[in-house]
Amino acid sequence: AKWEEVLPRIATAADVARALQAEFENAGYEVQTIRLAMNSFEEWVRPADPQACVRELVDLLDRRSIDFFNLGPATTAGGRSLLLPLLLLSPRLSASCACASPEMGVDELAIVDASEVTVGLGQNTEGGFGNFRFCASFCVPPHVPFFPAGYAPSANSARDESSRFEMSFALGLECGDVALAALAAAAAVQNQGQDSKTPKERLPLSGITKALTDAFDAQLVPLEAAAKLAAERCSGHGVDSADAQRICYMGIDTSLNPGLDPSFSVGAAFEAALGEGRVFGSAGTLAVASAITKALKSLSVSKVGYSGLMLPPLEDSTLAKRQIKGSDGGKFKAQEGEVAEPSSKRKKHVMTSRRAGTKPSYGIVDLLSYSSVCGVGLDTVPIPGDTPAEKVASLMLDVAALSAKWAKPLSCRLFPVPGRKAGEMTSFDSPFLINTEVFEMP
Repeated sequence: AKWEEVLPRIATAADVARALQAEFENAGYEVQTIRLAMNSFEEWVRPADPQACVRELVDLLDRRSIDFFNLGPATTAGGRSLLLPLLLLSPRLSASCACASPEMGVDELAIVDASEVTVGLGQNTEGGFGNFRFCASFCVPPHVPFFPAGYAPSANSARDESSRFEMSFALGLECGDVALAALAAAAAVQNQGQDSKTPKERLPLSGITKALTDAFDAQLVPLEAAAKLAAERCSGHGVDSADAQRICYMGIDTSLNPGLDPSFSVGAAFEAALGEGRVFGSAGTLAVASAITKALKSLSVSKVGYSGLMLPPLEDSTLAKRQIKGSDGGKFKAQEGEVAEPSSKRKKHVMTSRRAGTKPSYGIVDLLSYSSVCGVGLDTVPIPGDTPAEKVASLMLDVAALSAKWAKPLSCRLFPVPGRKAGEMTSFDSPFLINTEVFEMP
């Protein structure tokens, strides 16, 4: 599209998104965020002055109160050179760096560039928080509703079903509570009648898959029906009837995604399945990850995106806790002389603590191994602020190797934390993150 046509289309997309939000809310659903995603910015900014174009875009986002806008993936060396300056223009902007595709394989030069953007955002945004809005992506398809990897299909790509539509939408969920409730209930049934002193046994893998399949199908099948109805009702919204095009519902990213509240913790769902005395990261964790992913891939709805398992340490209270030394398998409470830190003034009920003692229950290598059987890759992983770009690139290359080997979408979102070393606490003051200890780089 020509730049002169882009802003009006984005304004229309914002109107459509608000109309869809109203449809879902009228159907009884909570809509947490509206997120707009474009095809690669390389295709629609003016080459002579891309930053001026994006500043105009930011003005529109400010006026329309759109907090989450994805510029799309950088796919060329020229586009990758623009990522850092464009992302620094506004906290409303997200983007990704495409580092692998099923057709072309792994692009090592793109990985080097992505690592430099990660380090640059760590150095040039407060607390390194800018990396919340950037990732390296590997074999990630369009229509992922989760940022920063989400994007729309390229205008230059082969025409598929979705490309006939000027606008389409997909749904992402915050659903850790559904998984935790389902697995806790299944564990309670399994251990019913046991003596209170008898350790609770782990759930069989088939039981994990069945409990989650039943629980999520019960929730998502009605949601999909509401989504199809919303698409039908919103088609043609905000455009002249002569030019109206149908709004395409693409599907649901069924990924198991945590919330900050402990009742939404994916890590806690793992521990309900692992059995008493076993914490996330202990033997059996990878097997549970595989059983959970099997359920998410088998749900009776149209699926898009990752549709796998998300394990973001900075977004899950149990994962944050298990990264802290001396977490005592969930029984640890802050004691005199120890530190308890809220991650946000708006989320004071979410606390993390630290003390000297045993090692964390898992690390970066463990997260990589879980990625081989589950969903996303490395997501919101805090690393030492002085980590060189070369080491970041090596870690991204490991994620790329997994993605290429198994032909699955993965991403890598690392947070170099300025002034912090491995084992020291982060100090993010954000409604989107929980504080934990900085990971040791492998």
